[in-house]
Amino acid sequence: MQQQEKVTILAHIHHILYELGLKPADPGMFYTAYAILTAHHHPELLQDVSCALYPVVAEHYDTDVSVVESSIEHAVDQIHRTHTNALSALLEQPATDIPHVDAFLSAVVAQL
Repeated sequence: MQQQEKVTILAHIHHILYELGLKPADPGMFYTAYAILTAHHHPELLQDVSCALYPVVAEHYDTDVSVVESSIEHAVDQIHRTHTNALSALLEQPATDIPHVDAFLSAVVAQL
């Protein structure tokens, strides 16, 4: 993948997350964005986010897998609490419950 393409996709991901209410200062914003970028290029990692995707993100940021997991879960929870209508539109169904992380990430990847 060329660097310019990666930057363009990442900017689009940041825009989607911003529209869902996440800001750069929010815990998990960058972990979530990188997880989406990685899943966009390797969708098979969405089959088991805990064992496949989180370790890739953790390695990229030189942190622990549990930090990545809790930060992304917090980001999804925050979106659910503050922007339920936008989340429902993304998921194409009512977001009455907090979606599983893999469902959320898959929905964003599908928007790319």
